[in-house]
Parts: sequence; structure tokens; C-alpha cells
Amino acid sequence: MFYAGQAIDAKPQLDSALKLTRQHHYVPGEYNVLAQLGLWHWYNGDNESAVELLERSLDLIRQAGDIRRELDMLINLGIVTKDLYRFTESLAYYEQAQAIAKKIGDRSGEASLFNNMGRVHFVMGDFVKAVMYCKQAALLASEVNEPTVQGLALYNQSDAYRNMGLYQPAREAAEASLTIL
Repeated sequence: MFYAGQAIDAKPQLDSALKLTRQHHYVPGEYNVLAQLGLWHWYNGDNESAVELLERSLDLIRQAGDIRRELDMLINLGIVTKDLYRFTESLAYYEQAQAIAKKIGDRSGEASLFNNMGRVHFVMGDFVKAVMYCKQAALLASEVNEPTVQGLALYNQSDAYRNMGLYQPAREAAEASLTIL
């Protein structure tokens, strides 16, 4: 329903699914439904409820030892807390996710996380750190052949350079981004 543009109509199914997972003591189902409910609230602009549900999901995920799902949840929490302008919290989630991505060898995930961290610093107005993280993201994405992540990282790098008044490097990064994307 989310992909079909009918996310609002998904709530009754999610509530029903949550009830069933709890009734049958199906922990992976419960944490996945809580995560979907969190995303449902985020999609509908209720970021505080989204964080609460995503954190409840994260607690269950950690209890179950599902490290791959923990990585996903930390990324989602980083995104939602950034939207709430809780930048320190967002970066902390991304750093935890970064450690997991490194531990499990998800280099593509590491690249995306560097890019996300660069965007947080960009929104905070710390353009130097934004460039630093985006450069790391672009380099790592290139190494693992992830052109979309590389292109987005170069675009974000260009945006940070532009905000610093460094127009030549901004143009070069933007052109490289266009070429890749």
C-alpha cells in the first residue's frame, strides 16, 4: 500500500498485524510491524511517534540479535531524528549504524552512511565536515561500484562547496555527479 501511494490506508492492516504478532509471540514479526508503523507515522508527518515506534522496534531487534535489521533501524532513526532537527542524535544513530556496517562488511552501506552524515552536517551548516563525509562516501562508493551513491555524494559535496563560496570545486563535483548519474 505504501508503494501504491495508499500509505494512509495501511494503518488498519498494520494495527491488525501488530495484534497478531503479539498474540502469537512472534518477535520478528512484532519488530517489523513496529518499524512499519514508525515509517507510517514518519510518512504522515508525526515524527515523534515515528521515533518512539522505531526505538521500540530497535529494542526488540537487539534482544533478538538481528544485526542486519538493527542496521536498517538505526538508519531510519537517523533519518527521522534529522527531520526533527535533533542532529546530535541523528549522527549518533548513524555512527552506530556505521560500526555495524563495518562489522558485517557492508561497504555499500558504509558509503551511504557517510553520505547521510554529510547531509546532517550540511543541514547544521558545517560545510567543511559535510564535504569531508561526502568525499569519503564518494570514494568508497566508487570502490564498491555503487554509482548512485557516488553520484549523490558528489552532488552533496557540490552543494556544500557552493555554500562555502567555492564555486570551482562545486562545479567540478556537480559535473562529476551528472556524469555518473
